[in-house]
Amino acid sequence: MQENKVVEGTQDVESTDAQVAETRTLPDLTPYAASKVVTAMLAKANVKDAKGAPLKVSSQAMYSRASKNVVKAYRGPGSTGSQTWWIDGANFARWAKRYVDGYVNGTATQSRTDYDTLALQYEI
Repeated sequence: MQENKVVEGTQDVESTDAQVAETRTLPDLTPYAASKVVTAMLAKANVKDAKGAPLKVSSQAMYSRASKNVVKAYRGPGSTGSQTWWIDGANFARWAKRYVDGYVNGTATQSRTDYDTLALQYEI
C-alpha cells in the first residue's frame, strides 16, 4: 500500500484505490443518498443522456452497485432498525469522481439500451 500524497493547503489530492483520497472523513451513504449525490455531480458537470436530458443515476442502480461491490459497501442497520446497504463515503467519493469524469472525458459508456434504435435493426 502506498502512502497518501497530500499537499498541504490544497483541495486536490492524488489518489488511487489503494490510497485514501480524502483528508476529511466522509459519512457513509445509503444507495438512495448516493444516487442523489452522483446525479447532482452529473448535473453540475452538465452531463446529458442520449436524448439530451440530464443524466440521472437511479437508487436501484446504486443498490445494485453496492450489492455487487462495485463501490465498497456493507450491510448495517438503517434508520428503521432493519438491515440496509451502506456505501463507504471515501470510496464513494473516488468512484463518483471517476464515474463523472468518464462522462465528461467521453470514456464512459451508456449501459442502457435504446430500444427504439434496437427495434429499427429488426424491422423488415
